[in-house]
Amino acid sequence: MEQQTLFKVRDLRQKDQFKIDDAYLNGYAKICGKYSTLVYVSLCRHAEFNTQKAFPAQELMAKQHNISVKSVRVGIKNLIEYNIIFAKLERNGGKFANYVYYLIDKSEWVKHRRNETTYGSPSANPAIRSKTTTVERPTKDNKVYKDNKVLYKDNKSLIEKIPFSLKDKELTELLYSLVKQNYSFLKDKSEIQLQSDYIEMNRLHKIDGFNYEQISWIIKWATQDDFWKQNIRCVSKLRKQFKSLIIKAKGEHDKQNKNGVLVL
Repeated sequence: MEQQTLFKVRDLRQKDQFKIDDAYLNGYAKICGKYSTLVYVSLCRHAEFNTQKAFPAQELMAKQHNISVKSVRVGIKNLIEYNIIFAKLERNGGKFANYVYYLIDKSEWVKHRRNETTYGSPSANPAIRSKTTTVERPTKDNKVYKDNKVLYKDNKSLIEKIPFSLKDKELTELLYSLVKQNYSFLKDKSEIQLQSDYIEMNRLHKIDGFNYEQISWIIKWATQDDFWKQNIRCVSKLRKQFKSLIIKAKGEHDKQNKNGVLVL
């Protein structure tokens, strides 16, 4: 008679568990590489339920998986390239800023091809493809241009897919040019800061659902309003207050133009 083995299976009703998207393990894990997968596991483990915001230290993630901090950074970079996570520096009242990571919905991830052929190592995948743009090999001047999309090759021979359009860049520069007219003493943004703002402008359009005409109109109105021009001096504030800006703008317009209706 065969002897039975007794064991206890996982109880999924317990709350000390976390979720990982099937889509990641079903395709992206192979392309992004092992370090990205380890980092993604840690970020899913530490992510807040509602905001999907996580802020584990890179040293902690390295310790959790017995890998180096350098390997963690490689993993983070690959996840950012495929728009699986968004990372930015935040200062919580202290002197030093920490990296904060947001887990992006899989509908926003950069599409990959199952039989994608790449050149270079998996940890520095240079063949990033988006829905509308095919990335080509770099030219002699170390730059890549395709359909006027913002693509470039950095010093490490890595072509990155930047998740924003030229319209996002144009509106961001419009905002800062108008802010500069109001407050000429403000310092110019660095290239890294501007790229973060381009992405935030793209989120205002794609995720929040406002069209570019609405955004352009509100930028011009807010930078002329006596109150809001003091508060809307960056893209993150613009996005955070956008609904309030629309309500305020429509209210003032209706007072000044009783016979007209402002449609936004």
